[in-house]
Amino acid sequence: MTLATGRSLATTQAIAEMLDLTNVPLILHNGALALTIRDGEIHFHHHLASAAARRAVTIIERHGCQPMVYENLFRGGGIVTGHTSRDSAYTRRYLATKTHFDRVDDVASAIVEDPIQLAVADDNDRIAPLLSDLSRGPWTAVTSMSTAIPDARFLEVLSPRASKGIAAAILAKRFGVAPSHVLAIGDNYNDVDLLAFAGIGVAMGNAPDDVRALADWVAPTVDEDGAAIAIERFALATTNRGVPARAGDWSG
Repeated sequence: MTLATGRSLATTQAIAEMLDLTNVPLILHNGALALTIRDGEIHFHHHLASAAARRAVTIIERHGCQPMVYENLFRGGGIVTGHTSRDSAYTRRYLATKTHFDRVDDVASAIVEDPIQLAVADDNDRIAPLLSDLSRGPWTAVTSMSTAIPDARFLEVLSPRASKGIAAAILAKRFGVAPSHVLAIGDNYNDVDLLAFAGIGVAMGNAPDDVRALADWVAPTVDEDGAAIAIERFALATTNRGVPARAGDWSG
């Protein structure tokens, strides 16, 4: 078992330690990085080219949004962002959860090495047209949600070689695991290609409708321990909580 998350190492490490997953590769930054905490081994990294990152920052700022640049681990893994005047309320709340980030006057010029990703936190009315513009660039643009700021919509810009599904395929091949033996559980748009890759793709009951429609099976919600139930049902082949009659049904 492992984690495939849009989070950075800094915000994933405590969760991995709690779940005793420090000795397995973790998929971070939506598939841009895979590493093992215990020995520090980096299995792969797909950084966003700095020229592409600067171009994306220009588009983000043209839409009146605040870019957040996640530096790669070799540069320290910090966050660089712009002047507070460009912050949305969601950006301010998100950055308040971070212990360290740097403010600069010119974000694009501050990108001197390939970052691991860019991110924007805003509302859907601003993110939707920005996503449309970014969908045509030499990168991957995905949207997701954050438990830290659940009412915000996040947009992330990554290397075109970075996704959770691609990362899972790389690790599965490396460890000799057939896709048909992979169980994946996700709850948002950044999980779609991961669910498609897995032999069993499970969407959480609280996932958006179109994500649930693509899944092989729909689990109960987070509040109903849906992930645990999916693991019991498909990985452990046992559950003492009752079994849904069909995908999406949950009778308790």
